[in-house]
Amino acid sequence: MPLSRHLQQGQLLYFKQAPDAISVSENRHFRWLSFNDVLQSAMRKQRPHWLTLPHQWALMLPWQHYSPKRIVELGLGGGNHLRFCRWLSPQLDYQVVESNRTVIELSQSFFALYQSAANQEIVCQTAEQWLSNQSLVDIDWLIFDIYQAPKVGINATQNTLQALIEDLPEHTLLSINFTEPTPQSLRYWQQLFNKKKRHRIAAYEVPHYQNVVVHLLPKQAPSMLGKECYLTPSYQRRWQQFHQQFYFDLT
Repeated sequence: MPLSRHLQQGQLLYFKQAPDAISVSENRHFRWLSFNDVLQSAMRKQRPHWLTLPHQWALMLPWQHYSPKRIVELGLGGGNHLRFCRWLSPQLDYQVVESNRTVIELSQSFFALYQSAANQEIVCQTAEQWLSNQSLVDIDWLIFDIYQAPKVGINATQNTLQALIEDLPEHTLLSINFTEPTPQSLRYWQQLFNKKKRHRIAAYEVPHYQNVVVHLLPKQAPSMLGKECYLTPSYQRRWQQFHQQFYFDLT
């Protein structure tokens, strides 16, 4: 059954009106997080580590060819990426930076994320604050999954993303979830991507959604390339099919 039909009806578990309407609902199979009635994340209750939304599949595609040891994700949501990555590699060092304390509390109460888990940290900061005090050199993979307005260069989120791209070390992978990008905004970001000569670009249209996911893949990454792939054969086949169907040339 399509996920959209599963989520048509559910029992409300949590609701907070201000400053954004945040809710958690569930039915027999799924539990999901919404902002202002827009679905942000969904977790399969019997298999919390499974990926459920198409953009999550697109963001996790680098696992086919890279074996990172340290990941930093900007934007938590319901924590799907964290649960999936730690399921693939339990020893993985994973840090999440999330500015909304309510989202962090909900992830711990309803979405099987625990602050005390080994090699896992959830930090309550804006991405801008975090970046101003961090070196990117020892990070294998950066995941940027924060909502961005279609226009560019007008707020702290856009400025932080631009700084990440400009400061990205040559051995670090950067994955970006663009929500509802316009052709003009993609051209703007493409100009920045093209300056990263030690990276190659892989872009994917997300089926049934308006998202575009872009990966800046390091051409040389000794700590990640040539390592054992953690994916099961079924995951590898599914992601190969996803790549063939939804890859497009951003250049």
